[in-house]
Amino acid sequence: MSKQRFKNQIITRRKVVNNILKIWNRASDDEKYDWYHNAHYTAKLMSQQVEGDNPVSKTCGVIAALSPRKRWGINKEIAYDLITTGDCGHMELFKQKAKDILNSSGTDEEIGSILRGEKIVSFYKNIKYPDSSDNITIDRHALSISLGKKISEEEYRGITKNQYNFFKDCYVAVAEKVGVPPILMQSATWVNWRKNPKF
Repeated sequence: MSKQRFKNQIITRRKVVNNILKIWNRASDDEKYDWYHNAHYTAKLMSQQVEGDNPVSKTCGVIAALSPRKRWGINKEIAYDLITTGDCGHMELFKQKAKDILNSSGTDEEIGSILRGEKIVSFYKNIKYPDSSDNITIDRHALSISLGKKISEEEYRGITKNQYNFFKDCYVAVAEKVGVPPILMQSATWVNWRKNPKF
């Protein structure tokens, strides 16, 4: 698909690809690291506190469940708090999802059904499978990069599956152009954008 309507605007694939490429090109070599490998390692360490089957899957799920509206450092802290104490500083909705994941079988299917939503399930799978690019997390920051402007949570809300897949495919296209895994393209541009959210 070469075009997509988003918030009453027609967005071209070429424009989105160029916007992503611009942030990739300004990212330093230090920012072009395997962020999801580090996140997976964090989940693996936390999993030592989890009993039962599939502890790494469960900690990846807890981290994802508690990620909305939280910076990464806080996300890790509250995930650890919930795993070790049963409570943390987040909204009840997200805490309940995290608790349900800890009490689940830990399969991808069950965790996905608890998390619900393209973005959050992709984030879970990116943390769990850092060597796979089957899923790309298109959060508010990835969408801001795609659109070439900083957007709010309100503007992000309501993204459709078709829109999500369009932006995901654009990240894949840029990654292929540059010769890196799509998951690295998304994480490296995300790291740079979080430090410098402007074009």
